[in-house]
Amino acid sequence: MKLSQHAAASLPLGLTVLAATGSAGYALAAALASVCIDLDHILDYLIARRGWRGVKDFFAVCARAEFVKIHLVLHAWEWPIILCGGFGAGLVSPWLAAIGLGFGYHLVFDYLFNRPLPRPGLFYWLSYRAGKGFALDKLICPQYLAAQRAKAGPA
Repeated sequence: MKLSQHAAASLPLGLTVLAATGSAGYALAAALASVCIDLDHILDYLIARRGWRGVKDFFAVCARAEFVKIHLVLHAWEWPIILCGGFGAGLVSPWLAAIGLGFGYHLVFDYLFNRPLPRPGLFYWLSYRAGKGFALDKLICPQYLAAQRAKAGPA
């Protein structure tokens, strides 16, 4: 999804949090978290390229899926469980719970719309990806990777 699509998709979450809590701050935190979770793609890019080569290169590498490993440390159900569960137990602030809600909201959309995953129910668990050594070829369907690379064109 494009940034504008992510932002638009986060509006219902923000409005729901605002209605439930009366806090514009919590609503904004949840909505921003649902968009900013994608910043973890930058870490995988930096590892793959061993440094930053510019925005254009970043998007090209992502489009061609030029990763050997894919960590996506924020794309993990562990975070919403820890943050929202911690809030429910009185251990975590409402701000962190709002971030957990935003992460969870984003993960639901990714689960529903990112279908190249052989086991989409497991992919969004950091522990599952770690168990596969974060190896892209063990986590994403090879046919999808080939199609993405062909569609994106030569490097």
